[in-house]
Amino acid sequence: MKGNIHKLKILFTTLVIVYPILSVYYSGFSSLTVADVLLLILLVPIFFHYFRYKKISIRKSWIPFLIFLVVQFLVLNLHGIDDYGIMRIFRFALYYLVIAIGNSEFFDINYGHKVLRNISLCVSIFGLIQAVGIYVFGVYIPGVLKFLPIMREELLTYGSEYVSGTLRVRSVFGEPAHLAIYLCVYLIISLLSEGKKNIREALIVTLCLIFSVSSTAYYLLFFIWGVYLLKSLWEKRDVSANTVIYVICVCFICVIGIIILFNSGLWKLFWERNFVTGSSISGRISGYEQAFNKMYTPDVLNRLFGHGYDDYRGTYQFHYFAGIPLLYWYMGYVGLGLFLLIILWEFIISKGIVSKMLIIVIFMLGFVEQIYVSYNLMLYMTFSIFFSSTNKRTHHEERVDI
Repeated sequence: MKGNIHKLKILFTTLVIVYPILSVYYSGFSSLTVADVLLLILLVPIFFHYFRYKKISIRKSWIPFLIFLVVQFLVLNLHGIDDYGIMRIFRFALYYLVIAIGNSEFFDINYGHKVLRNISLCVSIFGLIQAVGIYVFGVYIPGVLKFLPIMREELLTYGSEYVSGTLRVRSVFGEPAHLAIYLCVYLIISLLSEGKKNIREALIVTLCLIFSVSSTAYYLLFFIWGVYLLKSLWEKRDVSANTVIYVICVCFICVIGIIILFNSGLWKLFWERNFVTGSSISGRISGYEQAFNKMYTPDVLNRLFGHGYDDYRGTYQFHYFAGIPLLYWYMGYVGLGLFLLIILWEFIISKGIVSKMLIIVIFMLGFVEQIYVSYNLMLYMTFSIFFSSTNKRTHHEERVDI
């Protein structure tokens, strides 16, 4: 029995970490990705183990939100919901359920840390190879396996025709922003975890993210490295000679980096996307204007409990919805409020700077990315929960047995 549990633990831990990568590929079943199908398969023996040998342990903070999802689904089903909406709410519930279940027996934080490190470094190195191909040779090296079914068909032809200034590093992901969200988990751990810091590895990850020219990557890099520098200065607040030398070296490196960035085409591309054409910023802002516009939500019930999970783009020709407007559109003020309260509570009870930083980044990304209804939430919250438990093992976890 112990051997089987160990295998499940290894498989589950690995799947949570590679989930964002495998989500690029289509399973052949409805709108499910390969990662979705693998998770469903793994949940069968996990639930069997729980029902056979122990009670199901769920984090208290997530119970109201899970109940809300069930009730909302039942109500939507009475009023009619298409297959697209059913699969979407099913997928969201799956992500939240994985976070909510007390799966400490099936997630190995030490093994997971090693797997995350190895994959993050491989992804970053491949991203740097892509950057050399794009910016030196004018060739894009695909990061997806084209012989497998892809969720987004445009990825099969992306980079087939090189146009200067349009191609960006994506590594093995569908978007540069997805690359940034994934790599920042390990960047936070490598810079802020207790003990020896992996600065070299953090620099490899950072360099890959710089070449992605993703506004999300640049904002996160500025924030994470800023917290790291402030934390380092605070720990050396005795203002010794070593501290002064450290500050001078950091400032020198920052100045050199800024000079190189300003004199490269990367900065020009970033500036144009964000402040000239405004394609990166305007697309996100217009999403807020449309989602919260009463013209599209005249019914008070829709404002409170959402519109459901149909394709909002296909129905209204809306722009991109980030996490906050998207959660409001799907679940209304009640669902959005419940979710944000849960994130706040998880932050309050979390222990250690790594755990808290992961939750802060979740909150920040909700303003610009769809992490609140994404598999990336599963990755961030799982590592946050277990890094918190390793910081204070005697802390009484907020759980309830069913």
